[in-house]
Amino acid sequence: MLVLPRPRHTSAFLRPDRRPRAAWTAALGLTLLGVASCTGPGVDWQGRANLQLREYQAAFDTDAGTSFDRGVSQAEFVSMVRSYNALWLGDHHRDERLHQRQRELLRAVLATGAPCCLVLEAVGIEDQAILDDYLAGRSSMDRLVAVVRHRWPASWLGGGDVDSEHYRELLRMARASNTPVRAFEPTPRLPLAQRDPSIAAEVKATARAHQDHLLIVVVGQSHLLGLGRLPERTGLSSLLVGAVPPQRLLRAMPLRPTDDLLQSDTGLWFFCPTPLDSE
Repeated sequence: MLVLPRPRHTSAFLRPDRRPRAAWTAALGLTLLGVASCTGPGVDWQGRANLQLREYQAAFDTDAGTSFDRGVSQAEFVSMVRSYNALWLGDHHRDERLHQRQRELLRAVLATGAPCCLVLEAVGIEDQAILDDYLAGRSSMDRLVAVVRHRWPASWLGGGDVDSEHYRELLRMARASNTPVRAFEPTPRLPLAQRDPSIAAEVKATARAHQDHLLIVVVGQSHLLGLGRLPERTGLSSLLVGAVPPQRLLRAMPLRPTDDLLQSDTGLWFFCPTPLDSE
């Protein structure tokens, strides 16, 4: 199995030479501003107004940066990923276009043949056994969804206010490529203040169990920076891809980007918009 090398630096991000880019259009910014970072603004996963979550999201926005330093093609990004221990994909759970871009990137990473382990927020630790049965071909997707929904009616695999098909497709991709999948927290979830230490511990345990694998962690983007700082808590060399740039980063996006991904001045990557994103 391929052992992924660690970069010589120990920071959570790849820090490139800074190359300023032109500003993004305001029209595109207005299109994307309504997409929240993890759930709706100020609303926790159960739909309750939550001041703590607003502060959590605001801290992410502050740490996401104010400008973009560089852009790369998807092929260049995939080549970079293989030098790291973890690829973190910040999620917005209802954004179908974002999910399409994430799957395209995952297919490209898997196509390299590097061993990967998918680590998901969408499946609870309690369902690891039935998930393993599905991945091994001993159970169907319908059976997996039914078992999970019996315990958790609002399951992201079918029943919650999310893009359920995306999470099911991730599991299909994992099954087809013999990629292990691990859940990293219980459901229902812990209170917000307890979630990140618990998730970080599970991700570190997964990394120890799969030392020759690239971890691909899919989690709400607000956990990546700010008060959550999940990648930093794990100590893994990581590349971070956000879901949607905060407003000030939107205003700094290149007018006519020719790259597939852009990196902010704090090291956080975002997918470049396409004409489909403004529809």
